[in-house]
Amino acid sequence: GRKIHYKDFQWGTRIADAAAVQRWADIQEFIQWACSHDTGTLVFDTETRLKQLCDYAFVGQNFQMAENVRIARAQQRNDAMEAVINAVRASGLSAIFIERMGEKYVNDKPSGEMENKGWKPLPYGVTTIARFWFDAATPAPASPFRAYIGLHGPNPDYAATEWYRGTPPEDDPLGGGLDFQKLLDLTFGPE
Repeated sequence: GRKIHYKDFQWGTRIADAAAVQRWADIQEFIQWACSHDTGTLVFDTETRLKQLCDYAFVGQNFQMAENVRIARAQQRNDAMEAVINAVRASGLSAIFIERMGEKYVNDKPSGEMENKGWKPLPYGVTTIARFWFDAATPAPASPFRAYIGLHGPNPDYAATEWYRGTPPEDDPLGGGLDFQKLLDLTFGPE
């Protein structure tokens, strides 16, 4: 069987900035260790929490700082998150970033659309983004299970496409809906 190496990094909803810096260093050390292996998949569950800890480590929780300081620290945060993606990419490992989804707000009002609640540039640094959610407002007989696929790999024709079980054939570019094998084929090309 396969070996699974599991590392849990716990932190509360509020963490002291110094502790966040240490946790971020611990995570970086683990990523370096994981990337030293020839094969495997690194799973970030969730990327949203990873970004939150990175925010605490680089931006801190004091949002009363000067605007130029906040911008500089946000750039440090972005560089640190990009370094995670680059380390995995350079290692030859695969990575899965699980993101939390939430309702998108426009002018402080719910828009009825879903958006990722993690690091906003993430979709531009990876090959495939797959987001899954349950849309309780979907009228029957359509399925309330949704999948959004954003591809930046060999099949850009399917970038930013939404599928759902029972998609009418005229609206389904894949024919027959989306399954895991089709997702792999879209990402890496057919076998």
